[in-house]
Amino acid sequence: MMDIWVYFRDASAAKGHLSLLDFSKFSDKDSAWDGNTCRSKHLMELIKRICNNEKPLFVQCSRLKEVILQKLEIQCLCVDDDDVILELIWGINNVLECFIKSFIKEEIDNIERGCLPFSKGLEKCLEDYCISVPKEMLNKKLISQLGFVRYLEISSKEIANKLRESFDKHVCNIGESIEDDLNYTKVLARILVPEIATEFNFSQMFSGELALKVQEAEKSECVTEYRKNKFTYSDRCFITVSLSHLLAFPKFEDTILKSIKRTEAEDMMGVDA
Repeated sequence: MMDIWVYFRDASAAKGHLSLLDFSKFSDKDSAWDGNTCRSKHLMELIKRICNNEKPLFVQCSRLKEVILQKLEIQCLCVDDDDVILELIWGINNVLECFIKSFIKEEIDNIERGCLPFSKGLEKCLEDYCISVPKEMLNKKLISQLGFVRYLEISSKEIANKLRESFDKHVCNIGESIEDDLNYTKVLARILVPEIATEFNFSQMFSGELALKVQEAEKSECVTEYRKNKFTYSDRCFITVSLSHLLAFPKFEDTILKSIKRTEAEDMMGVDA
């Protein structure tokens, strides 16, 4: 739940998970549900067409939930019901402007942009990275940068887990002795794709006992048999790309976080001045 916001950090990320079905602008929100105008009828028909009671409709507030249930007899969930919905609605609000630009192009520059509230996931991310940003200084650039770092962190963990699940049983379960994902990937590469891992010195990276285990795994008959008969070109590419990603991530993360903290310091100096 905490990382839902990452996939709505900006419009480019959200487009993989969100699409705009329709858009109507009402000067008076109450008129959206009176059923007397063409726009109101169209909105109600749209909701009835795409929603049913097998899967509830997520809405922004309890008032909308009550109105839709009363008018359309469609069950809804709102931010008061579930933290996941709270995070999802936050994410949609964060990128909504980009999705509706084509409908209100002449007015988009006049929309008042208040500061974005913190989602719980974003708040946790700021805490994890020791970044202190007052709500009035929160902006979309910061959200996008932090979200991308968190996304890379998540994807790096997913890649490492996939490597362990796919290959560890073929390399004498060496992963049981190596907790760090990057170190594990280096070892895996040395055992199965040695030509891309020649620079890693495991005698310096690990204790003598663990370094010996790695050497034994490299030379084991089961590894040799697997590499010769079952290890595919696709497997080789997956390990090569994964190693490249996991090697690059710490440097990339450090660069972005330093930039964010530098901006944070400059903003705070501006406030103090």
